[in-house]
Amino acid sequence: DLSQKGALAIGVPGTVAGLFATHKKFGSLPMKELIQPSIDLAKQGIIVTEKQDKRLEHYQELFKEVNGKDIVLSLEYEVGDTIKFPQLAKTLERLRDFGVDDFYKGETANILVRELNKRGGNLTLSDLEKYEAKWRKPITFQYKDLEIISMTLPSSGGICLAQILKSIEPYGAKELEHNTSKYVQLLTEAERRSYADRAHFLGDIDFVNVP
Repeated sequence: DLSQKGALAIGVPGTVAGLFATHKKFGSLPMKELIQPSIDLAKQGIIVTEKQDKRLEHYQELFKEVNGKDIVLSLEYEVGDTIKFPQLAKTLERLRDFGVDDFYKGETANILVRELNKRGGNLTLSDLEKYEAKWRKPITFQYKDLEIISMTLPSSGGICLAQILKSIEPYGAKELEHNTSKYVQLLTEAERRSYADRAHFLGDIDFVNVP
């Protein structure tokens, strides 16, 4: 379970760099103004819904296994309770005040590395400092009369989706009744081949030669 659970299951977070890069290229409002509502919400808290209550209860043992007993006690909420996120608010305030560098080189970077390594992770400050968001040409393909645009590598979703849809296109899926054995078999056979190719060929195109 090391690739799915715990401190070894993550890579360098890219969302923050991606948001700041997108804002630099397309944004018109100041980033400080855009971040502030999230800071306010983290401080004021959210009201626990029935669905959230069930999910928190469902994942209690997993929270406990990964983070220890202290976090489990802090997640014992019921429907209608308010959950506040003071540490998240502080993180967002640092992003507001110091920009993207705080997350990859500053105080937030140091906190992230320290806390993950406490839990058996191996993320380093150098890993964070070297991270950069990159603009890439998306995967674009035709399916019947549709032009579909999706994420390119190192995300595998776009290529897998293209392979699956192009594989089933000649077989008239529209003529098959939904969830019949023939319908399920057609999708399954296309998906299993796409995922076999994914495992064998795909990778980060900065490091892997993908045909």
